[in-house]
Amino acid sequence: MSDASAGAAPKRGKGTLTAGVVLLVLGILATFLGIAVFGGTAKEIAGTTVSAPKPAPAEFKEQLNANTTYAVYEQTNGATTVKPADVTVTAADGTALTVSPASSSAVVKGDGGAEFTEIATFIIGTSGEFTVKVATADTTVAVAPSLSVEAQGFAWGAAAIVGVILGLVGLILIIVGAVQRSRS
Repeated sequence: MSDASAGAAPKRGKGTLTAGVVLLVLGILATFLGIAVFGGTAKEIAGTTVSAPKPAPAEFKEQLNANTTYAVYEQTNGATTVKPADVTVTAADGTALTVSPASSSAVVKGDGGAEFTEIATFIIGTSGEFTVKVATADTTVAVAPSLSVEAQGFAWGAAAIVGVILGLVGLILIIVGAVQRSRS
């Protein structure tokens, strides 16, 4: 005799399908967001002209882009001599910008393999011509976008890769769940 109150057995694969859809959606979002932010960062770095290094004390008059963090770099052989207090940045109207110590000591290679260490950073709010002065003597300095700040954008490149992996795992789980449901 069969028990009529038992009802039909639940279909298998529902949890797998749900997990697959969630992972697929998260993967797609992470991939597109990662590509957008990473691409914007790469475009910003590629589109920014780096000033030629100059012996200090130095003065740079540069056309700088809005919403960009710039840095003063010192050519180094291990130790740095420029202090953030030695750097001043003024807008064309004479407004002084805040100069801060670099959040990390990013080291980049310049022409001829010379190493430059990020010393100080400043944020440009509005595009225009700015004067950057470095008072320290007997060293070589340059002004360019802050690589320690820009590198944060590259973390989104990793998010895009993780997003692709999540999406693939989600797609596999959807297929497995659909096969399980069709067999139950």
